[in-house]
Amino acid sequence: MKLTTKMKQVDRISFAASVPVGLESQVSNGQQCPYLSQHSGEPALGLQQELETRLRDKGVRPTRQRLEIGELLLAIPRHMSAEQILRELREKGSRLSKATVYNTLNLLSKEGIVREIAVDPERMFYDSTAHPHHHFYNVDTGELIDIDDATVRITGLPDLPQGTVESDVEIIIRVRNAAAS
Repeated sequence: MKLTTKMKQVDRISFAASVPVGLESQVSNGQQCPYLSQHSGEPALGLQQELETRLRDKGVRPTRQRLEIGELLLAIPRHMSAEQILRELREKGSRLSKATVYNTLNLLSKEGIVREIAVDPERMFYDSTAHPHHHFYNVDTGELIDIDDATVRITGLPDLPQGTVESDVEIIIRVRNAAAS
């Protein structure tokens, strides 16, 4: 894969990223979600059992609806909006309501099983990779793409407000298709 390295200064934060030419950093089909990596190649039952265990460990009842939504989102590394999840579930014959999908995603996010990413005030994604990491967001296609943490180097942060400590740093780089610029 051909990479180009770009340096960017934003306020007092500098970072460098190796950018896949043409944004060809899509997850290959069948790659397992890092959260559930030990089940690589196992049938979906392994995913369901691990998800049930993770929910119970957090004091959450693993209902059929929660498992159905969790299995869809966590089967492979992916970023999906609630609308995409609802559409895919309905294509598979599910009759879950929109409210159930939103409530379940909020719960999974609150419990740290998925990560909620706001790319703009009207667009929320749910990420199966729950640890903090960086993204490209294509404003033309609405696609959210992971950036390999090893390709980003942060060389400075502003002084933190008094009485606070850094929790995490996540960068969203908004891109457009070259033809649309």
